[in-house]
Amino acid sequence: MKKRLIAAIAVCVCLTGCGGDVPQLLEPLGNEQTTVEVKRGEMYNMSVYNENVVPDVTEVRTPGSGTIQAVNCMLGDTVKKGDVLIQLGAATGEDSSESIDMQIDELNRQHTYNDSIAALDIEIAREELAQLQEGGGSPDDIATQNDVLNSLSNKRAGDEITYQTRLAELQMLKTDGSAVDSQVVAPVNGQVVYMNVGNIGDSVAKDVVVICIAAENTLKIYGDYIYPDIYKAAGESYAFIDGQKVSVTYSMMTDSEASNIVTLGHQLFSTFFFNDKEHVPPLGTYAPIVLKTDVKEDVLYIPDNALYEDVDGYYVYVPGEEEGSRVRKDVEIGDRWDLYAEVKNGLKEGDVVYAK
Repeated sequence: MKKRLIAAIAVCVCLTGCGGDVPQLLEPLGNEQTTVEVKRGEMYNMSVYNENVVPDVTEVRTPGSGTIQAVNCMLGDTVKKGDVLIQLGAATGEDSSESIDMQIDELNRQHTYNDSIAALDIEIAREELAQLQEGGGSPDDIATQNDVLNSLSNKRAGDEITYQTRLAELQMLKTDGSAVDSQVVAPVNGQVVYMNVGNIGDSVAKDVVVICIAAENTLKIYGDYIYPDIYKAAGESYAFIDGQKVSVTYSMMTDSEASNIVTLGHQLFSTFFFNDKEHVPPLGTYAPIVLKTDVKEDVLYIPDNALYEDVDGYYVYVPGEEEGSRVRKDVEIGDRWDLYAEVKNGLKEGDVVYAK
């Protein structure tokens, strides 16, 4: 026992006496390691938004107020520019006024019923939120319930706007003495993908969207919403399709347009158009939008998983003199990106470090 104790003390004294002349062999345990070179180049963060190639849809509006006399298309039909889609008749006279009054009465009845249901749902959600707050619910549960309450409130507000808009259309229609026979005509070649026509004899106001047509041979990119401030701050943006960068233009919404969509309870989406109209990918192609942010050129960098940190700062492991050995080397780090870190001091281009 004494011999073992003396030997252990001797080893400790020997290591202590070496001081800082011998590098620290603080090799991490339990991680597979590979060697990588320190490189110099452009660094940036990359954000990817899921988008797809879809048809460009054109809204078709009523040219004036009137009553629906004939509908000449169905959902899914292929139409040509100039085709008469809806025939409208002048909405004048006592019969027309009575028809509009009936539509207003039905609109009011449906709104009263739907609004009472919405108010009840909001009250229940508010009570459940109060119970969570008073009963010590978890922060996640409280946040989720608060989101539910906000969603219900926003939907009710959106439904109210939709109701008031339609009511105003019908009331305007009653007093509009300028109604004449007119036609809703297809402005482009394409396929009917949306219809909001109603029944024969129903009244419609001027400038109401009644049909949407997916324009033939006109495609765009559509998908995840990108806030304009984020897009404008990007150093570079492009669609990444089949391994290639594709130049596109972002069709940004104004703040008021985005706010109206959210208020109505709808989801926001982004729209991009191809700059090269001669080389547009097929319909349905996956076309993610890539934003490069925090761009910095001529940077000395290493993979982020090569870095270690302790109370003394950042360090890496480099190959030691003995084969297979690893030696600690302190480094000064600058900017950090998603997968890489800038090296300000301690390494040079071409040096080899170990990465997890």
